Amino acid sequence: YQPVKIADDVPVDVARMIQENPRDLPGVEVQLETHRQYTEGQLFGQIVGYMGGITPEQYTQLKSQGYTADDIIGQAGLEQYYEQQLRGQYGASTVAVDGAGRPLPGAVASATPEVPGESIQLSIDTHEQQIAMQALQWGLQQAHVTKGVIIVENPQTGAILAMVSLPTYDDQLFANGISDQNYQKLMSDPGQPLINKAISEQYAPGSTFKLVTGT
Repeated sequence: YQPVKIADDVPVDVARMIQENPRDLPGVEVQLETHRQYTEGQLFGQIVGYMGGITPEQYTQLKSQGYTADDIIGQAGLEQYYEQQLRGQYGASTVAVDGAGRPLPGAVASATPEVPGESIQLSIDTHEQQIAMQALQWGLQQAHVTKGVIIVENPQTGAILAMVSLPTYDDQLFANGISDQNYQKLMSDPGQPLINKAISEQYAPGSTFKLVTGT
């Protein structure tokens, strides 16, 4: 049987009541879920992106790869781009159950261990990112504009040390389950905070392009 989620973030007293009365609530159980903690607020918002519930369209495309209708997957930024590498694989077990559908302790016929997802380390430096954001905020204020981008690159290696696009957003809004009010506020913002303007916009070539033609 495939469990069906009926509630999120239930109060502790409700969860305890369910756990303490399994015979009165057959088929109902409490499961723990992990949530992302984005500790730097808006600093890496558009770069890291966010996790969100899988949509019906995404589930149709991904169910053959082991995804379920209740999965939380990367929906933007690096969370989305590296979804396949970061997610890992579910484990599985075959167990015997009693008449009420409760697993019998120790009666496991077979089990497949879960596979943890991979880790990722960025070339972006937190300190450089903080300085770049402060500089861009100052520049926007001085120019009396609302949108801008800063990219800091190591010319010897091509590594990106900082990438700031303003306005931006806090990933934790999505990790906690964003409200419709907050989502509509982001969507209606003329500054388009959900778009990383460093990689998702088109710009006319500036004076730096003269280096290419000159060479």
